[in-house]
Amino acid sequence: AQAPADKYLYAKCGASIGNINAGKLSLEYISPKGQSFTIAVCGQTRNAPGIPHDYVSPSGIFGKIFFLGRDLDYPKETRTTVYLATGTVYTLNNSGKTRFNLAGGIGCSYLTTPGHFVHKEPQGTAENYSYSIISGYSVAIVFNPVIDFAVSKYFGFSTGLISIISCDRVSCGIEISYLLGYVNSRKKNK
Repeated sequence: AQAPADKYLYAKCGASIGNINAGKLSLEYISPKGQSFTIAVCGQTRNAPGIPHDYVSPSGIFGKIFFLGRDLDYPKETRTTVYLATGTVYTLNNSGKTRFNLAGGIGCSYLTTPGHFVHKEPQGTAENYSYSIISGYSVAIVFNPVIDFAVSKYFGFSTGLISIISCDRVSCGIEISYLLGYVNSRKKNK
């Protein structure tokens, strides 16, 4: 494996599936020396922890039918992380179209969690609990090793892992992304 011989600048749009599902937008620059620099925002969501076992969502039985029993209308915990990352890039083939980017960084997370569930009689909707929203900021450490595949000069895709660790949550997931921008040069690296 060797460092890429050209520089690249592209946007990355992707999603990850793991203990918390996520969507991510980022702008990445790879220098000719094989250093990567990233600025990104990652939004994560999952069902709130601590939902009572007898909780009924606002749409009741119709929500179960409409959402195929997936609890999509349940209270959600969300975490938004803005981060800066840097890493080392290695080319995995002679054409430079396949690259391994070992990246990590630091950012700021904003977490909102529904909590303090209190039983109530349904009024207007089928929801049988009220709750409050607990929110706050924390520092996050991001680990994001990926393999980029440049399909053409301006398009590619990427797959890898993403882990965001903060004092209140740890998330891990498998990420798949599209690359749009100057993804690969036409010349072959020697």
